[in-house]
Amino acid sequence: MTALRIFVADQFHYSLNNHALGGEFKGIRSFDITGDVRVHYEEIEDGVVLLKIGTHSQLYG
Repeated sequence: MTALRIFVADQFHYSLNNHALGGEFKGIRSFDITGDVRVHYEEIEDGVVLLKIGTHSQLYG
């Protein structure tokens, strides 16, 4: 099962390493797609909005 399918079924599944971000990314959450590829997303009233997908260095560097 792909990480995105897991996320849709259970966004807090242990394999996703889903966590809140801080600092300039406060209000955004992140989960793992692969070892170094992550998704940034924001929770909204009726779901989530995927904001960015990239490697750690692309998202934070």
